Amino acid sequence: MKPGDIIFMVLVIAVALLVTVLKNKVPNWLGFILMIAAGLGAIAGGAATKNYKAIPLGTAGAIGAIVGWASGATSSAAAADDTLGGVASNIPWWAWLIIAALVVAAIVVTFFIP
Repeated sequence: MKPGDIIFMVLVIAVALLVTVLKNKVPNWLGFILMIAAGLGAIAGGAATKNYKAIPLGTAGAIGAIVGWASGATSSAAAADDTLGGVASNIPWWAWLIIAALVVAAIVVTFFIP
């Protein structure tokens, strides 16, 4: 196993334990923090592995989570064997448009990165 795999597994287990222990008392902001952290992780991982195509998608994910949070949406933490992040809901339509535009722009940018 690579060190990155071990770190990811530890994070997933830590978040899963946190969600299990806190049950319905998980604060709404935790999901957004995990979404932003996942985006920043993609940026850092892309830079570290020189897979620069991941950086625009990580940036779109982090900024999209911030837009969702700022728009008044709600979130919940999500952790499973193959995921670590959050689930957002009640996002206003205009925030969805901004987030969708960010993701589309990130996808387009990835085509131009060698």
